[in-house]
Amino acid sequence: MWSKKKMSKSFVRLDTFLSNDKKHIFSRCQFVFPSTTIGDYNQTTLTNTLIVAFEDLTTRLNKYHLKKCTLKNINTELPLLISHNIRNSCLPIGVESFDGDQAAFFLIEHEEKIALKPWNSNSITLENLSLLKFKHEIIITTEKLKKQKTFLTNHSST
Repeated sequence: MWSKKKMSKSFVRLDTFLSNDKKHIFSRCQFVFPSTTIGDYNQTTLTNTLIVAFEDLTTRLNKYHLKKCTLKNINTELPLLISHNIRNSCLPIGVESFDGDQAAFFLIEHEEKIALKPWNSNSITLENLSLLKFKHEIIITTEKLKKQKTFLTNHSST
């Protein structure tokens, strides 16, 4: 199954907040696509950890090479690509809310698509999304996290 709609708004759902004792800054994050949701929004993560994971993801995306694939073999290609090397994943690594989820970009029938498989699902969905647009959203999200962290840090002592 895949979505034929082009993504027009951000797919990143994000919330950043102070701990009750105002000593730590946490975030919740997930990726919401028309066909599926990736990431457990109920899992909280230290914001610094999420920032580092998004910076690592940006670095990996800068070196990413689209793999050619067909609709017939996507169900074997996605898990094979990620099991071969976790750094082929197009998700933040080391962030519990994304543990077990799978996502990677492929060139299918001459179109860039992201293949998505939530950890609790047996099916893979495809979204019409370019690697460039995805990378742009990750960069914007990283900057947003940094700004939220700075704002909360400056206001936690008041």
